[in-house]
Amino acid sequence: MEPPVTDALYLKMDKNTKLNYLNEQLSSSKRIEVHSIHTYVALYKFLPQEKNDLELLPGDRVQVIDDSNEDWWKGKCGDRVGFFPANFVQRVRPGERVWRVTQAFYGSREKGQMTVKASQICVGKNEDSDGFLKLTSGKKRGLVPNESLEEI
Repeated sequence: MEPPVTDALYLKMDKNTKLNYLNEQLSSSKRIEVHSIHTYVALYKFLPQEKNDLELLPGDRVQVIDDSNEDWWKGKCGDRVGFFPANFVQRVRPGERVWRVTQAFYGSREKGQMTVKASQICVGKNEDSDGFLKLTSGKKRGLVPNESLEEI
């Protein structure tokens, strides 16, 4: 096993040696753990209570930096960083889109529909099923008519 390359030694390497070293590191069987940063969308308006709180408006995209506390998370929105209530955001998974309700809809639970109000934020894939999309909003989930939604 080769000794580790120190920062000082790395800085002295010429360009080709650095590239060879980096390629060797990437192709080695060692796995480097990378913590992914998840994207969330704000469901509700949050006005800062403290200096280090993060103001949120419905529809804002937030990158969560620290979710170690169950109730308050640290995140980044644009160039602003701060704390916000964890239950004010919803994760947006790959392939999902964010929707704003343009007109209220009173759904039928028996039909799997979700009641939504105007300006409510929802998340889901753009998979149309008889004029409805299967969406979630916080802990609620169900079908919402396409005509009541705009993608944001």
